[in-house]
Amino acid sequence: MRILQVVPSLIRGGAERLVLNLTKELETNGHEVKIFALHDENLYTSLNNKTEVVITPANVSYSLLGTDTSDTQAFDKAVEDFNPDIIHSHLIEAEFISRHKPIKKAVYISHWHGCPEMLRKAPLLDFLKKDTWWNWNSKRNLILGYRKCNNHFLCISEFMKAFVVEHLDANPAHCTIISNAVDTDLFSPKSIESNDSNFHLIAVGKLNYNKNQQFLVRVVAELHKHGIQSDLTLLGSGAEEPNLRALATELGVADRILYPGTVDNPQDYLNRADLLIHASHYEAFGLVLLEAMACGKPVVCFNDGGPAEVAVDGLNGFIVQRDNLSAFTQAVSKLAKNKDLYSKMSSDALKFSQKYGLKQYAQKVFSLYERLLNERRK
Repeated sequence: MRILQVVPSLIRGGAERLVLNLTKELETNGHEVKIFALHDENLYTSLNNKTEVVITPANVSYSLLGTDTSDTQAFDKAVEDFNPDIIHSHLIEAEFISRHKPIKKAVYISHWHGCPEMLRKAPLLDFLKKDTWWNWNSKRNLILGYRKCNNHFLCISEFMKAFVVEHLDANPAHCTIISNAVDTDLFSPKSIESNDSNFHLIAVGKLNYNKNQQFLVRVVAELHKHGIQSDLTLLGSGAEEPNLRALATELGVADRILYPGTVDNPQDYLNRADLLIHASHYEAFGLVLLEAMACGKPVVCFNDGGPAEVAVDGLNGFIVQRDNLSAFTQAVSKLAKNKDLYSKMSSDALKFSQKYGLKQYAQKVFSLYERLLNERRK
């Protein structure tokens, strides 16, 4: 089978890592796979040293006045030359480019990893803004592209499926849920000695408003008030870092928040930590929760979105009400104080993660490819 994976780039992120891991598994099973990237940014060279990554710059912009602009010739020609059976796209920019001029032969699959703000229904007053109308028109054109190619939606959670049905007018019958997978060879428990008594917390993701790291800094401050010695590693980089540093200083915990930036070895940082804490405003799945569990780390997260489908309250961590600082702090405190509870949850988290291995995942995705391709041929 000839399979094309389309991504904006190979910057560091869960979706990009999943594309490369899926490609590796598909190639191992004898399929011809190419990755088309729209931008020449590849920070995962160690994961794709055998995979052909083709850089195909492209741009599409829809105008409210009917003067649309597009530059997809290189992309279209590369698709034509490869002649794929499956075109599997990831992330919003790749959606617009790959659905601009769909080809008849291929099966089109949109892999929805997240909830782009531009697709959400805007408040009534926002329709006075030009950007709101641009988003509306762009989404309208994307939906038209989906209809032209008889698009199928691969959703990473029930939460994501509900989003796609509501905001992209998708038929629920054209949606398949396949949860994300974790590379259990890379993310696995490793013994790393610690010479202090701190309870080490970690959060992984871009430092931005949606990831809500400000809430997590407040958790550390609350733990400090209750006499629990802890620190928090914010693994990632982004525009929110100055605000986080200012808040930590204001709350008196500046020396307890660590900023290593974006790293090549997140598995090592997860293994050094005791607990993953997660507080995103919107999260379609939360692959990092599985990666932490695969390292034997419990998690604490909010009770909605994708993370609430991954974490099992009382088994591999705790789920607390959104934005409830007191409840979140208490959940972390329980694990910091009760070594027996922590040990049990750590073991259960590791067992839980084994159900989400890459081989099982790749087989589920390939079965979807086969089913849709057979339906198309009929």
